[in-house]
Amino acid sequence: MANQGSAASSERLNRWHERYSEKGLRIVGVHSPEFDSEKKIENVGRQVASLGIRFPVVTDNEYEIWRAYKVKAWPTIFVLDKSGRIRWTHVGEGRYDETEQVIQKLLAEDVRASNGKASWAKAQGTQVTTKL
Repeated sequence: MANQGSAASSERLNRWHERYSEKGLRIVGVHSPEFDSEKKIENVGRQVASLGIRFPVVTDNEYEIWRAYKVKAWPTIFVLDKSGRIRWTHVGEGRYDETEQVIQKLLAEDVRASNGKASWAKAQGTQVTTKL
């Protein structure tokens, strides 16, 4: 369920959550299991706790979110603007500084400049694992 990459990504995501949540950043982790044991909520909850994740995580056991966003690999980071449009994507580890620069830029944008209201993907079959 977890590897060094998960720990590195989780650490950065936690840092961004702490640094930018009061400025409007919302981080939602999506757990799409690779193995059957990773489908069990209690196992995911333990892993979320062991990684110290402090933002909401949903499970995507049926891969509905995975397919909706056309994810091809773990981890994939999507950065959406205030209108809910995907403005930046990165597949794999790294590029954390670049991701943070995108976050800062989008948080500074005026909502009116992003043309519209936020739209959130609705994914059936997902469940909130934890919100620490």
